[in-house]
Amino acid sequence: LFTFGSAVRRTTSLLRKMLDDFDPQVVHGFYLVNHGHYAVGAGRHPTVVTALGSDVLLSPNESWLLSRIVKKTALGAARVIAPPVLVGELQKWGIEERRLLSLIMGVKSELFKPSRKELMVLFSRGFSEVYDPINLARAIPKVINEVPDVRFILAGNGPLREKVAQMLEDTGPSVTFPGFLPEDELAILMGRARVVVTPALSDSIPLAALEAMASGAVLVASDIEANRQWASAGTPVLLFPPGDTDALAKALIRALTEERLSQLALEHGPPLISENWHWDKAALTVEALYHELCFR
Repeated sequence: LFTFGSAVRRTTSLLRKMLDDFDPQVVHGFYLVNHGHYAVGAGRHPTVVTALGSDVLLSPNESWLLSRIVKKTALGAARVIAPPVLVGELQKWGIEERRLLSLIMGVKSELFKPSRKELMVLFSRGFSEVYDPINLARAIPKVINEVPDVRFILAGNGPLREKVAQMLEDTGPSVTFPGFLPEDELAILMGRARVVVTPALSDSIPLAALEAMASGAVLVASDIEANRQWASAGTPVLLFPPGDTDALAKALIRALTEERLSQLALEHGPPLISENWHWDKAALTVEALYHELCFR
């Protein structure tokens, strides 16, 4: 703990010197645990921090130290940007409504768009425990038994990737692990995938959900608050109880075999994202916040 504290103090001191030399009008830190914490600790400039999800939903429960760090960071910032699902929790910490900007960052719908659809399921969340790739690995053989021609692409990296690969050794070419994908390559796969799956156990605004809808894919998602909001958005979203392998497999099979679901996703998903959650619109909102803090 002492070594950790010394490292934090050294980093904060170095960042403060760099900021004094650069002299920005606003400092913006993303994620409350690290970058946001340093941005607030460096002081002397108006600070914006963006809460992303696990920093609010999970980190405070991991240790008293992380709880103190994330809450102190949020309370010390001039403004806190957060997706709607996190706003209530942040208000419980004592952050006034006037200091909160509820915002979904959105996606680039000119990049994430439908292409020729294939019998493909894409998982792009990575192989951390919170995204529950183990449950997906258990469900995949059940899906292949019912839909033999399906392909699964499990993208990203993480500590559970090797274990998932071992669990799926017998699936052969039906499952591939391309690793981390640049945004443009991910967008191409999203455009081709009939189904996108996000089995996360906890989340705020899963970017994969927005990318899926923009790409005209059927979304199969765990029934948590962050995903539940999309079920009434007008595009097909199949929810399943978190951790329920059989329910996940059934949802994937339905998404792959019911042609009407794919047609609805193509018809409603892309315009929904373009009109409501485009990256450029969110960027303009953040830019207006910068101007407010620069000239107050």
